[in-house]
Amino acid sequence: MDAGYALTWGRQNLLGKTDHPARDAALLLAHVLGCSTSGLYLHPEQPVTGAQFQRYSALIARRANREPIAYITGYKEFMGLKFRVDRRVLIPRPETEILVETCLSVIGDMMHEPRITPVTVCDVCCGSGAVGLSILKLLPQICVPAGGYAWAESGDQSGRYAGAGGGLRAGGSALADASTCADGCTCVDGCVPADKDLGVAGSPGVRVILTDISQDALDVAKQNAEQLGVLDQAEFLLGDGLEPLERHGLNGKADLIASNPPYIATGVIPTLDDEVKSYEPHLALDGGREGMYFIENMISQAPSMLAPGGYLIMEIGHDQADKCRDLLATAKPEHKGHKDSSQIPEHASSWQDWRFVNDYAGKERVLVAKISGRV
Repeated sequence: MDAGYALTWGRQNLLGKTDHPARDAALLLAHVLGCSTSGLYLHPEQPVTGAQFQRYSALIARRANREPIAYITGYKEFMGLKFRVDRRVLIPRPETEILVETCLSVIGDMMHEPRITPVTVCDVCCGSGAVGLSILKLLPQICVPAGGYAWAESGDQSGRYAGAGGGLRAGGSALADASTCADGCTCVDGCVPADKDLGVAGSPGVRVILTDISQDALDVAKQNAEQLGVLDQAEFLLGDGLEPLERHGLNGKADLIASNPPYIATGVIPTLDDEVKSYEPHLALDGGREGMYFIENMISQAPSMLAPGGYLIMEIGHDQADKCRDLLATAKPEHKGHKDSSQIPEHASSWQDWRFVNDYAGKERVLVAKISGRV
């Protein structure tokens, strides 16, 4: 049997069962054979063993039952990186890359400022870790001379983002790499760990903390961190919403809170495509009666966690921007855990400004809100 025959067989068995039978058949066969889909079409004569076809047949049967391709293959490409996924976590979506790119841009701006502490980034409702780990992996190598962070202008603006290990392209700047470091700086590669009171071991430039209410999700995120080579640079906390950050003593210390929270209304979930409602964890989908439960909590509670001038950057539903505007304009943050009102940061009662970033369809899908405290 050859690949051409297997492709035809797979496509025929998926007709009427998936929206893209030819594509799905090719993806699954390429996964089994360990090659690219283009390789299948370029070399349809390549042999398929009996054992390989048996495995392929089992995967086709799973796809015919509308199981998502990512769960079948066990991974999903996101931000140019490969993330392990299974039914314990939501599958990363393309629109969430906009959330990551926005975070990278904001962090880049923060690193222009002289600092003596790491930029503390919290990925709340982290799931597979796609957001927080992408931020950590895609941040460029940095140097930390005595006066703060050293940046070098780069003429290379060819990419939307550089990919793992590369310089940040958003905004047209890239950080100086290790070969151009000035004497006396501390580099990420072989760097001196951040002060133990300020951050986890790893990059002195950024501290990334990932939280989720699901231990299963955190387990997957840790596996992805290990696979991406950043396990020792990330911290994982179990808990609901912002509670683990508060428990960890981060009140008023987070520079950026990134989140892709559950934002689908409970009543809408039964109407979703079978691939979503029957396979993906409802815990990561269900945003309450109007889909705003977690979003409302983030807008009201995040200010007490953020450092002066800190940011909340959050993915929202396609029709939730106006509701967010109302909440931002009237937000009265809760300060749970502050027994002494004098411990509450003065800036914690109001948002300085906010904006929204559109998705590829022109819908407002990413909220960028800044707390007062910095110009």
